[in-house]
Amino acid sequence: MTAPAIIDVTFDGVSVQDTDGLFLEIVLGLYDGLDVRGDDVTVPYLAGRVPRARRAHTRRILLVGWCRGSGATEDLRRLDYRANRENMELLFALDAMPATLEVTYSDLSTRTISARTLNIIPTPQIPAEFADISIELLSTDPNWVGSGS
Repeated sequence: MTAPAIIDVTFDGVSVQDTDGLFLEIVLGLYDGLDVRGDDVTVPYLAGRVPRARRAHTRRILLVGWCRGSGATEDLRRLDYRANRENMELLFALDAMPATLEVTYSDLSTRTISARTLNIIPTPQIPAEFADISIELLSTDPNWVGSGS
């Protein structure tokens, strides 16, 4: 049996997989990116270290993709790009409270996590029309919550 594929990703209820505007995929944090707190203890007269409890602390999530404008002319593409870029910056505002990141799979099961934006890194490829985008999120409640299909 093959694992179900991701068919949609939303942040704060807005899809971030629009191929004509903003398209982002999760490249870190879906199954990895977990930071833990707690350390093992070194006891001077014993070899090695004594294991101690560790707790899930935070999860870093990295979204990677692009923002682009579409239209029949260069002016329309630039206008659409600007609107898409402004909408992206509002959706992933650095000063906003955490919002829900949701992944929907092909079997219609979902996973959600609450996260806030740490950083947005645009890399323009075609000035004012297309940019590669990286968005770093942080969840302080680091466990994904899933639902069945």
